[in-house]
Amino acid sequence: MINLSEFHSYVADNQPNICQVTVIQNGKTIINDIWNGYKANDTVHTMSVIKSVVSLLVGIAIEHRIWSLFVC
Repeated sequence: MINLSEFHSYVADNQPNICQVTVIQNGKTIINDIWNGYKANDTVHTMSVIKSVVSLLVGIAIEHRIWSLFVC
């Protein structure tokens, strides 16, 4: 398991653009941390993050043969 204190310090010291990280595994919240003065209910512009996450998930689904693409 990751050392949460070290993780928080690393992000605080090296990643000024990260405002919140939440990790949920098997329905249980493992990590829920906030930085740079943000609050849990704040909204932020995610730019193209959603496209990247969807692309990653589609790639995983194809790799595990959960979803297949048909190319004409």
